[in-house]
Amino acid sequence: EQIVAAAAAVGLLLSLLIAFTLSMAVDRFNVRRELMVDEANAVGTTDLRARMLPLAFSAPIRAILREYVDVRLEYGRSAYDDAKLQRALLRTKELQDQLWRHSVALAREARDPITSIFLQSLNETIDLSEKRLAALENRVPVAVWIMLVLIATLACIVVGATVRRRYWLAMLISPVMIAVAMGFVADLDSPRTGL
Repeated sequence: EQIVAAAAAVGLLLSLLIAFTLSMAVDRFNVRRELMVDEANAVGTTDLRARMLPLAFSAPIRAILREYVDVRLEYGRSAYDDAKLQRALLRTKELQDQLWRHSVALAREARDPITSIFLQSLNETIDLSEKRLAALENRVPVAVWIMLVLIATLACIVVGATVRRRYWLAMLISPVMIAVAMGFVADLDSPRTGL
């Protein structure tokens, strides 16, 4: 009876921990997805506003923005390739610097509302790339994963100890359910890979 009570308590604790961890992973997944859409919108807005600039500034800025979109797509597709990610980040910074240099020259020459709104959207584009990088690094902490694995192992052991007759299907149900739940959390928490 004590082992059954312990199994119920450990199972409940594990369920709560997986639920909280899943909630963290889903929130971070949604934030990353929203930031990607926000960045795409900001780049699109910057391009539209760049069309209103004088041609001497509009053409080079729009050409850089086209390359910027390709680099940001490369950033999103980097998956497990850290070298590819670092190249995309480095090129992103270079293109942002080029865009900003053109914008500084534009601001010195044309101080009008169109320049102001263009600079505002360009600044938002740059800010959103940094927010996406921060969101990429914002994951479920390793300590939480260690705690989950330890409690899941304990839960499987205690559940196994409560079974009087060893039937293989009954012995597999708890570990498989726990593995599926934790695998789903890990998948949501993997910003560069996963389903």
